[in-house]
Amino acid sequence: MPDGPSSHRLRALLADVNAHDQAKLPTWLADDVLYAVEGSFEISGRGVVSSLWRRMFATYERLGIGLIKCVSTGSIVIAHQNWELGRPGGPPVRLDGMTVYQFRDDLIAEWRTYLDLRATSEADRALCSRLRAGRW
Repeated sequence: MPDGPSSHRLRALLADVNAHDQAKLPTWLADDVLYAVEGSFEISGRGVVSSLWRRMFATYERLGIGLIKCVSTGSIVIAHQNWELGRPGGPPVRLDGMTVYQFRDDLIAEWRTYLDLRATSEADRALCSRLRAGRW
């Protein structure tokens, strides 16, 4: 599948995420955006998703999403990504995953990430459990 406009928007979004740009992130999200890390949690709404990312930026000293490859067709982008998460003073955790983004009117309507969380620490798995239960 060719590299289309949605994949270009994805690259711009990831640049803002990797810069920890809390002001720009909400501008990429539809009002009713659905964000999920499959097997861990699912949340929806621009404010809720933006709040989660603010907390992620505060929790992880190093937080980055690298784009290995992506394919797009129309409004859907499937991305092979590598994530790096590092708490202050701790070693970074590197996770490989796939993310499916669906754009609507140039905004992200769905953001579903599939990661192998077995490589994460007990504290990070506990954080995902709290998110699944609706509490940070």
